[in-house]
Amino acid sequence: MTDPANDILIRPGTVEDVETIHAALLRLGAHTGAHQEITSTADDLRSYGF
Repeated sequence: MTDPANDILIRPGTVEDVETIHAALLRLGAHTGAHQEITSTADDLRSYGF
């Protein structure tokens, strides 16, 4: 039986990851109760994050 933790890959994000990164930010905001403070869009990350 394989350990799923061995399948995790951590690498620098790229512009191709923007949608996934933004979705993760939104989920994190919802989880911590700060969803109203996240005003960025995926396009903002594309423009200013990379």
